[in-house]
Amino acid sequence: MMKIPFTSVGPSPYLFTAGFGSELHNFSPFNTAGGAYISGEANGWTIGFSTSTGADT
Repeated sequence: MMKIPFTSVGPSPYLFTAGFGSELHNFSPFNTAGGAYISGEANGWTIGFSTSTGADT
């Protein structure tokens, strides 16, 4: 999961954004990875947090 930096000329119309993702790598053995993020804007600054888990095997 990767958030691409960008610029804007005006404030965001959203209070916050959130998302999640998941990947399936293999069926035998079953192997998955996942992640989530949340970000928001305050006083012209954008701040966010993200988390992810690596593949199981």
